[in-house]
Amino acid sequence: MNKLKFTQTGLLKINGKTFVPYQLHQLPKNFEEICPSDIIKLKGFTYINDEVVNLTQFQLDTLTSSWELDYKGRK
Repeated sequence: MNKLKFTQTGLLKINGKTFVPYQLHQLPKNFEEICPSDIIKLKGFTYINDEVVNLTQFQLDTLTSSWELDYKGRK
């Protein structure tokens, strides 16, 4: 059985592979060309294998989302 492990920045690690979270409106332009085995849909996010997306280490280290910053949505 595969164990899901989430990093502090929201990345998903499974079987030594790292998956980057995307919301539906943030999907990369080449999403239709990505193999289905490199995609995981979980809890409203679409996780794509980082080897397919070709992100640099700096981009992976600086990923964040508003829920991690404790954003309240106040005016």
